[in-house]
Amino acid sequence: MQVTETSAEGLKREFKITVPATEVEDQISRRLGEIGQAVRIPGFRPGKVPLPLLRKRYGPAVRHEVLESTVQGSSAEAMREQNLRPALPPRVEIVSAAEGADLEYKMSVEVLPDMPEPDFGGLGIERLVAEVPDEDVDRALERLAESQRKTEPVERPAENGDIVVVDFVGKIGDVEFPGGKGENVSTELGAGRFIPGFEDQLIGARAGEDRTLNVTFPADYGAPDLAGKEAVFEVKAKEVRQRLPAAVDDSLAEAGGLENLAELRQEIRQRMQRDYDAVARQRVKRALLDKLAERYDFPVPPGMIEMEFNTIWAQYEGEKEARNQAADNAAAGRSTAPEGPIDAAALIAPEETALEGTSERSRRCLRQRTGCRRGRGKAQGGVPPPRRTAGSPRAAAGGSRAQQQHHRDPGGAQPGAGPGSSPPPRLRAPGDRFLSQEPGGD
Repeated sequence: MQVTETSAEGLKREFKITVPATEVEDQISRRLGEIGQAVRIPGFRPGKVPLPLLRKRYGPAVRHEVLESTVQGSSAEAMREQNLRPALPPRVEIVSAAEGADLEYKMSVEVLPDMPEPDFGGLGIERLVAEVPDEDVDRALERLAESQRKTEPVERPAENGDIVVVDFVGKIGDVEFPGGKGENVSTELGAGRFIPGFEDQLIGARAGEDRTLNVTFPADYGAPDLAGKEAVFEVKAKEVRQRLPAAVDDSLAEAGGLENLAELRQEIRQRMQRDYDAVARQRVKRALLDKLAERYDFPVPPGMIEMEFNTIWAQYEGEKEARNQAADNAAAGRSTAPEGPIDAAALIAPEETALEGTSERSRRCLRQRTGCRRGRGKAQGGVPPPRRTAGSPRAAAGGSRAQQQHHRDPGGAQPGAGPGSSPPPRLRAPGDRFLSQEPGGD
């Protein structure tokens, strides 16, 4: 194997690696021999199948397998010889993998920087300790009781705060619009979960009464084809229900599967204490990262910054989509709460979250320092196997897309799974960028 360094810029290294054709062919012949000892072909005894027949029948698949294992093994060996500490899986671009020719490919890898050993003495980190006041437990109980309030049907006209069960059909002009029809929809008057004017016009309605509601969709309504338009809803009030007072007693605890109110109070207090302690730990962690960032400075592999940014951005987009979906459900009168006993966890958690108060320097630290630390953990503890693309040895040797997707190495073991070992390479075609990689744990 011949390894030639072609570029060394910052933390990025590029190499040209050539594996002799004889070495590749020897591995192919050895693998075909192993298959010949186990395969059963009519007309031949086990272990007596001629090599040309094996090569004709299994040659392409075996060549794909050997090329991939050769790239993984030779790239790991090259990084060991060069004493590299890879921050991310290397990216490989196949130059030549023709049958009978040398295997030649380019490898680019980002390495970990030289980082000083941190001195934690004299940092002066302050750890906050919070006790749960009785008032906070009382408020949590009240919120829990409010969420569990029961209702009962009444014969009087609907008042603000009542729940009216309705069927409705919405139209713009004389045409019913998509999503404008509902049956047995519980509408809490005054809650503001429907478009403006809908709930107000149901005040005074009785069970069995039909009403025509004229409303206008807000200009910023989520559905562009409805935004700003006037609509008419034909509504039938099927039932009027009033909410009963919220009871903070043993029945509230029993609804959550506990024995009595005292046990519920203790459960709430313990949960809130765990949440407060978690906030304190997060603040200590942020303060530590801020102080370390002030004392030490070193370059971070760009791929790690991009990986961490993409992870954070994907999380943000997911949370944004969830909020938009919840808002759409609320506007359409659809409840997102699960049926059955309510989980009190979301109702008793403290209002302050672990992300509040994050400084600008902490955010930079999250994007740079944390990315470096996570990348280091991956390099030492193994990484996922490489992504197969059009430039992989499997594709270069003529493998089909199905073969690329479903192929697995016979032994199931992946190089680079042990501490200190090199991660397997990421295979790509020319111009293919590194897109994503799972972040490591804390």
